[in-house]
Amino acid sequence: MSKFVYLITSHNQPTQVIRLIHTIRKLSPDSFIAIHHDQSKSILLEDDVTKIRNVYLIPNSIEIEWGGISQVDGFLHSIKWLSSKFPFDWLVLISGQDYPISNLSQFETDISTSLFDGYFRYFPALGGGGNGWPQNTGKKRYYFKYFTFPHFLYYHHIPIVIRNIITKALTLINKSVILNIIIAAKKSKNKIGIKRITTPFNDRFICYGGWDWFTLNKKCIDKILSAAAADNYLLLDYYKTTHIPSESFVHTVLNNDGELNISNNSLRYVHWIGKQYSSSPSIIRSSDYEAVMNSKMPFARKFDITIDADVLDKIDRQLSVDN
Repeated sequence: MSKFVYLITSHNQPTQVIRLIHTIRKLSPDSFIAIHHDQSKSILLEDDVTKIRNVYLIPNSIEIEWGGISQVDGFLHSIKWLSSKFPFDWLVLISGQDYPISNLSQFETDISTSLFDGYFRYFPALGGGGNGWPQNTGKKRYYFKYFTFPHFLYYHHIPIVIRNIITKALTLINKSVILNIIIAAKKSKNKIGIKRITTPFNDRFICYGGWDWFTLNKKCIDKILSAAAADNYLLLDYYKTTHIPSESFVHTVLNNDGELNISNNSLRYVHWIGKQYSSSPSIIRSSDYEAVMNSKMPFARKFDITIDADVLDKIDRQLSVDN
């Protein structure tokens, strides 16, 4: 039987993370569980985690900033540590707001006997292949070089008329083919992007995008680590100055490798309200329970116990999990 690792990346709601750990342990008694938790955002106590059998809190976690290279760094740090810690055959990357919705033992059996090396949602970043991104999103993200600049602390004091003019000016600038300005939330950095003259991408090395939640065998993990190694650093170095590299770096590395067989299936039920592939999935509530369970996927996202914990209770009862 193949050995599975469930890698959880989280930054908030430690209580929900611990519940997720307990559920995975009950549904997959022999797997390893590892957590990369951004302790700068909230504290997840090691004693609360490691008292559960075969559960590890990854040391020296990376402080994560959404949209930056730190998301990739956190994943690379985690798989490097896991690869040095113990042998495994498959890795399942989930967030602290994911939750299992089916029998994980059957899921592990199905994956272990499949012909695929990895499962994740992907598409050519420049369009085609079922690309759900708005037009030019991939080009703006990965064919521009970004520089950060600080927030203007007193922006909210500017008269609304002037702010509207600034917003319209930014919209016009971002329609250009050479500049792109991203005004981020306060906890993230603003960015200005300039179109690159050259990129590593061509007809033989395609830039891919997609969802950054993966199910990968050890062969894929080794390929990713090799692409990020010191003697093969150029691609990772390039992605450091792109926008949201976590939704392209791994996809590009693995889909351009002719030795791998990748399934374009995320194995996740993701709840969208309105236009699919918006910036963030919607929170799953009790009213969504039937759709979630009828999906027959192994995992769903995303949940929030501060908004609706009852839906997780219903899932637990269905899976005979006592939390």
